[in-house]
Amino acid sequence: MSSVSVIIPVYNAERYLKETLDSVFQQEIAATEVIVIDDGSTDGSWGIVQSYGDRIRSVRQANAGVAAARNAGIAAATCDWVAFLDSDDIWEPEKLSRQIQVAGDNVADVVYCSARNFGQPEHVAEIRANEDGVPPDDVFRRLLMDNFVTLSSLMVRRERLTAEDVCFRKLDGVEDWDLLLRLAARGAVFCGLSEPLVRYRWLSGSLSKRHAEMKRLRLHVVESALQTQRGRKLSWMFRRKATANQIRNSAWFVSPDSSLTAFFWYVESLIRWPFDRIAVTGAVKSMLGRS
Repeated sequence: MSSVSVIIPVYNAERYLKETLDSVFQQEIAATEVIVIDDGSTDGSWGIVQSYGDRIRSVRQANAGVAAARNAGIAAATCDWVAFLDSDDIWEPEKLSRQIQVAGDNVADVVYCSARNFGQPEHVAEIRANEDGVPPDDVFRRLLMDNFVTLSSLMVRRERLTAEDVCFRKLDGVEDWDLLLRLAARGAVFCGLSEPLVRYRWLSGSLSKRHAEMKRLRLHVVESALQTQRGRKLSWMFRRKATANQIRNSAWFVSPDSSLTAFFWYVESLIRWPFDRIAVTGAVKSMLGRS
């Protein structure tokens, strides 16, 4: 059976951390090692981690951000696979067993699953669903249009994360998407499960509320991926669609807070790709929302 290292970055997470950790230790198939990186917490997080004793390999470091914390976890991992879990998300009991089964049945480098949104999900759907069995050849193109993979559902072969300088870059809020695109661009084989085996917690103060900054980062990630060898082979038409889609997505996120900003971002999207009916509809609704 494949061995799995679970990596959990922690920063001032005492409110939800125990529930998260318990969900790891309640798995049908136990993880080989659980690595928690405390990224300079100032609350009671470290005490909660220590209460689990030697069931957890714990590392404490000065605050350096979630990307650095995850990279420290990867460096400490020793197993065949690395599974990521954020400190406020929850795994269903069968999460690891289903993914290990799929990994054994397929020649895959990356295994992920759908997620169930909870907490304060605002205007997102309850289920963040993935299509059944995403074809490997389509993952890079699909990821350029949108990040459909929840990080806490992600399980990656460790050798893929330690080869070719693949690591998390400091891009707060989109560092996981950036990593996935680089893995896909370098030929990693993805396998998706449609079951929502992760509960993803939405919080009102999340990074996604930094709308202007998130818009800039989304475009940066996509434009960087388009500059890879695989990205440069894509058609001019698809490249325009991919960047326009990120601006449209940003408009959708900002619309509950500012219909005026949403309107201008929908228009910006349409300048890049004027044939997007969703963007047209969004622009009209945003304009009507102003009156």
